[in-house]
Amino acid sequence: MSRGSEILNEVVAPKLEKKPDILAGYGIENKMFSLELDSDSWSFNFDQDGRVLMKQHYEESADCRVIMSSKNFEKLCDGKLNIPLSLVTGKIKIKGDKVIAAKVAKAIQGLI
Repeated sequence: MSRGSEILNEVVAPKLEKKPDILAGYGIENKMFSLELDSDSWSFNFDQDGRVLMKQHYEESADCRVIMSSKNFEKLCDGKLNIPLSLVTGKIKIKGDKVIAAKVAKAIQGLI
């Protein structure tokens, strides 16, 4: 398992299970977000109240998909990844609503 996968499984998932509305207020209600790290994928399904259900699987119908390496996700979590530069250089790829990607990234960074 990659370090990025470990961060999601051991840090983010338990916090979301304990308090599913922890990301409420970020303006991502009724949205689905997908994160793809190397060969692993997660979906984050936000309901109308901002509660989120995180599952480890690929969700094709997501409003936004973010694709990056696990190594770059780890750097992002550590605050060592320049997001604008990573988007320009292709280290981070966003498909779909880029506003959702920015809001979810900010929310997830707040959990770590």
